[in-house]
Amino acid sequence: MKNTLIIITAILILNSCKDNGTQPPVNNYKHPRDMTWTADTLNTDDPNQLQIIPQNLLAFSPNDAWLCCWADGPLGQMWHYDGNEWKVNNILKDVTGKPADIVGFSSRYFWTGGYIGDYVFIAQYNGNNWIDIFPGFYTVDQDEWLKGDILDMSTDEDRNVWACGRNGLVMKYDNNTWAVDTINVGYKKNHPDAEYLLRSITYYNNQVHVLGGIYHSSLQRYINYHFKGYMNNWELLDSMIIDSPSSIIKWGYLGLYETTNKLFSYGSLGIWEYQNSNWAKIYDYNGEIYEIYGQSNQYLLAVSAFRTVLFYGGNNWERIDELLNVDDPHFSFRNVWTNGNEIIIAGDGFINGVQKTIVWHGK
Repeated sequence: MKNTLIIITAILILNSCKDNGTQPPVNNYKHPRDMTWTADTLNTDDPNQLQIIPQNLLAFSPNDAWLCCWADGPLGQMWHYDGNEWKVNNILKDVTGKPADIVGFSSRYFWTGGYIGDYVFIAQYNGNNWIDIFPGFYTVDQDEWLKGDILDMSTDEDRNVWACGRNGLVMKYDNNTWAVDTINVGYKKNHPDAEYLLRSITYYNNQVHVLGGIYHSSLQRYINYHFKGYMNNWELLDSMIIDSPSSIIKWGYLGLYETTNKLFSYGSLGIWEYQNSNWAKIYDYNGEIYEIYGQSNQYLLAVSAFRTVLFYGGNNWERIDELLNVDDPHFSFRNVWTNGNEIIIAGDGFINGVQKTIVWHGK
C-alpha cells in the first residue's frame, strides 16, 4: 500500500533527527531499556522464498499476535505468535486473496483485506479457519465484482470495521453487512492515468479520518488529501501538492494513528499531531516513519527506515534501536505493538549479508 509513495523521498530535503535522553516510565509502564529483548527470524523453510516483508501487526496480547506480510511465495503471508514461537498460518488453504492488513477484536473474530487480481478481497478468521466473504461484493449496478483492493483497515468505538483502498474505495462493516462508498476527486476523472489511493483510515473524535492521494507519474506529482466524515458524507479538510524539494509537507501522508483522543500522522520527514483542526509537526526525522503505536499519549513507539526505533515517554522522543542489535544501516523496522510492559517489533533487511525478516519481543 505504501510502495508507490516511497519515490517521493528521493526528491525531499531531509531534516535532522532529534535524539534525546532516557526518560522514566509512566503509569507503571516499563521503559524499553528495562526490558529483556529476544529475536525470532521468520522462515518458511521454502528455499525458493527470498523475501518476506512485514505489512501490518495485530496483537491481542503479548502471547497472541498476528503479522500480515508481503511474500514472494505461497507461504509467509500470515504469521501467528502463541507466546513461544512464530508459525506460518497457511491462509491460502482457505482463501485465495492477497492480504494487506488485519484488524479485529479477538483471535476468534478478526479480518484481513487486500486484493485478488483486480478485485477486492476480504476474509474473516473464526479461530480455526479463514472464511472468504468476497462473493458479498458483487455490484449489481455494474454487473461485476467490486474492483480495487484494500490498503488499510481500522475499527471504531461501536466495533464496526472500516477499510479504504484504491480508487477512493471506502467500506464499512456494520450489523453483519459491508457497505461500499467512494470518495471522489475531480483530478482523477480529468487524469485517468493517475493513481488514486486512500492509504489510511482511522476513527477519531466521533468521525472517520482518511488520508489519500493521487500520483501522476508523467508529472512526478503527488496531490495529497485529508478527509473526514462517514459513509456517503465526506469533507475535504486540506490538500497538499508535492512536486519538488521545496514542497511544503503539511502532514505525514503514510498513515494515521489515534490514541487517547489524540490523532497523529506519520510519513516522510517525521510525525505530526492534529491540533485545533491543523497539523502541527512534533518530530523531525530524516526518512520515513512507517508506523506509530502506543499505550497512552505518554507511552508511544514509532518505527522507521534506516534502522530507527523511537520511544516517547512523556517528554521527548529518543532512539532505542541499539537495543535490537542491528548493524545494517538500511534495515527497516515496519510494525510495532505494545501494552506498556511488553513490545513487539517487526522488520526486514540484511543481517550478515543475508536478507531476513525478524520479529523482536521485549519484556
